[in-house]
Amino acid sequence: MEAVQLREESAPYTTSPRLNPKNDFLFKKLFAEEAGKPLLISLLNAILRRDGKARIADVTILENRVLSREWIDDKEASLDVLCETDSSERVNIEMQIRRFKRMDQRSLFYMTRLFADTIGAGQSYIRLKRTIGINLLDHDYLPLGKFHS
Repeated sequence: MEAVQLREESAPYTTSPRLNPKNDFLFKKLFAEEAGKPLLISLLNAILRRDGKARIADVTILENRVLSREWIDDKEASLDVLCETDSSERVNIEMQIRRFKRMDQRSLFYMTRLFADTIGAGQSYIRLKRTIGINLLDHDYLPLGKFHS
């Protein structure tokens, strides 16, 4: 039997610096691209506590993540990850490291714009799609006993 000698470059992964998935660029690379669909589905099922028949099996990653303005003075917003589940729910996931004073209003603004954009002029309100907003914050915002609400 021959002994195998480990070379220095095969040192454990724990010694090398790790990439931070909270970085905006990396977060979008992991979850907002086609190659990351399995990660995105797993993340959504974990956060939304979906299992069994309620489990999300597939998502469509929506490329246009800019909430456009209707009027020149309207506020424009760029979303981190926007997708639609196999049951036609629209989901916006925001990774936020920066602390916003009114994160609740920011989140509500994004949600209402997404919700309203699911139907067009003259369409019935019954066609509105369920819209879910997920904010992953790198800080405490609400006084909650749990990190998940």
